[in-house]
Amino acid sequence: MSTKLREVLQARLPAEEMGRTLKLAARDPEIRSLCDDLVMAVEALERWSAMTGREAAERAEEYRELVGG
Repeated sequence: MSTKLREVLQARLPAEEMGRTLKLAARDPEIRSLCDDLVMAVEALERWSAMTGREAAERAEEYRELVGG
């Protein structure tokens, strides 16, 4: 699993749940795909949040709602 996925999960889940999620993602391609989608959404949120302007703020808010952050 990627370092970024570990960071994303660590920020959102208790340690026990994070461990279970990583194990599931290692075994199940559908769970792994969902985790990959979450990482991509968090990265997009980070990019949009670093930008200025109305569109950037709107996109950042959309991604914030999507990832629950």
